[in-house]
Amino acid sequence: MNELSNLLFKRLVGNTSENIAIENSKESCSWKELSEKITVFIKQYKQLCCADKNNPLIIYGHKEIDFVVAIYGCLLHKIPFIPLDNIYPLSRVNDICEISKACYIYHTDSGIFEQRSSDVVELEEKDLAYLIFTSGTTGKPKGVQIGRESVSNLILWMRDQLRLSSPNIFMNQCLFSFDVSIFDLFGALIYESKVVLNSREDIANPNFWLTFLQKTEISTWVSTPSFALQQLMNPKFNSENLPSLKEFFLAGESLSKQVVTLILNRFPNARVINGYGPTEATIISSFVDITAEMLDSDDDLPIGFPVLNSTLSIDNGEICTSGIHVMRGYLNNPEENSKHLFLSDSESPLYRTGDCGYEKDGLVYCQGRIDEQIKLNGYRIELSEIEAKIFTLKEFNIEKTAVIALRRASGTVLRLVGFYTTSQLESISEAQLKESLQEILPSYMVPSELIKIDEIPTSVNHKVDKKALLQKYFQEKED
Repeated sequence: MNELSNLLFKRLVGNTSENIAIENSKESCSWKELSEKITVFIKQYKQLCCADKNNPLIIYGHKEIDFVVAIYGCLLHKIPFIPLDNIYPLSRVNDICEISKACYIYHTDSGIFEQRSSDVVELEEKDLAYLIFTSGTTGKPKGVQIGRESVSNLILWMRDQLRLSSPNIFMNQCLFSFDVSIFDLFGALIYESKVVLNSREDIANPNFWLTFLQKTEISTWVSTPSFALQQLMNPKFNSENLPSLKEFFLAGESLSKQVVTLILNRFPNARVINGYGPTEATIISSFVDITAEMLDSDDDLPIGFPVLNSTLSIDNGEICTSGIHVMRGYLNNPEENSKHLFLSDSESPLYRTGDCGYEKDGLVYCQGRIDEQIKLNGYRIELSEIEAKIFTLKEFNIEKTAVIALRRASGTVLRLVGFYTTSQLESISEAQLKESLQEILPSYMVPSELIKIDEIPTSVNHKVDKKALLQKYFQEKED
C-alpha cells in the first residue's frame, strides 16, 4: 500500500514541474497546476458532511481535466471513488447511488458537488481505492471493490514487468466508467508523463482527431482491440502520420491476429501487448508481447503470463486468477461473492473469471465466456440485464424477451439484437422502444435491432433457445 501513497505524494504534492500532465482538445494542465487543482478540490470536499467518513464519492463527467484531478485527489487523500461517464442515463446513476450509499456526486463539467443523501453510510471495507460498477444478471449493476493494495501491486507490475518505454505520452480514450481508462493515469504517475484525454466528440471527427493526436505526439496507445480496428479503417492511421506512436496496449476483449497484423502493417516497429483481466482483478491479470511466432501459430493469440504477485490457473476449463490484485468482493452482494470469490490454499483471494481457457507451453489461452456475459467494444455486458430492463417497459406490454449477440468470424461481438413478444395489438415503433430503453440503459447496451416475433423458441428444458433465434434471424435476413 505504501507504494501507491509514496508515488502519489511524490508526483502530486507540491510538484513544480511546468511539463504538461493532462491535455484534451480544449485545454492542458501542467504538473504544477495539477497539484494546485487537487488542493482546491480537496478543500471543497472537506466541507461536505461525509468528508471524514468512509463513504464513496461518485465522479461524473466525460474527459474533462477535472475528472482526472478528482481521481488523483481521491487517491491521494484515501477517498474511495466511483467513476461514471455521462453516457450513463439518470436511472442507472440513481441505481449506483442507491447501491453504494454515496452521499455526493462530483460533476466534473461544473465543479459542483451534488448532494444525494445526508445519511452517511460508511463502507464496510477500509482502504478501498475505487469501485467500478459492471453489468449484473439481476438487472442491477454490481460494485467491484478494489483495494489500495491491489493498485500498489498494479503500479509495481507496470514499473518492473511491463516496462513501457520512457518518456511516455498516453492516449486515453476508454470511458472512465471502464477500468482500463485508469490504467493510463497510473502509468502517467510512474513515468511522470502526459495523459491525452480524447472525448467522444473529438473521435467522431476523424480528420480533426488525427491532427490532434499528431500534435500531442502520443507514444502509448491504450484501447480495446475493437476501437483500434475502427481506427485502422482510416488509411491515414499509420506511422507516417503518427511517428511517435510506438506501443499498443490492447485490453478489454479478445485480441485477434487480424488486428495485430493490421497494426504491424501500419506501424512496423510497434510493440503490441495483449492484456487480459476482469474488472474484479484490478484491470490486468495477465499480459504478453505478441511475437511473429504467435502470429504464425495455429493457436489463437495467448493472454500470456500472470502479473506480479499473482497466479493464473485453469480449473475444469475455467480461468481463475489469484493474488493481491483480486477485488475485495462485490459491494453488498454476498450471493455473487459466494459464486465467484474464494480463498485459495495460500489464503490469497481467488476469482473465478467465467472465461473458458487452457494452458499450453507455459502460456494461457482464453476461449470465450462460460455464461451469457459478453464483451462489446470492451464493455462487459450481461445479456440478462438488458432482458430484465426490457421487461420493465410496462407501456409496451412485453410478455417475453431475449437478446442475442451477433459475432464476427473471430468470435468478437459485433452488435446486439433483441426479440420480444407482446400482447399489445397496435404496432410498436422500434425507435420508440429504443428511446425508452436509452432512458434506463447506457447507449452501448441498447440493441441495434429490436424485433417483434410471435413466439420465442425454447429448448426441451424450457429455456430460451438462442441458437434457434440466431438461425431464425439469419434466415429472415436471407428471405
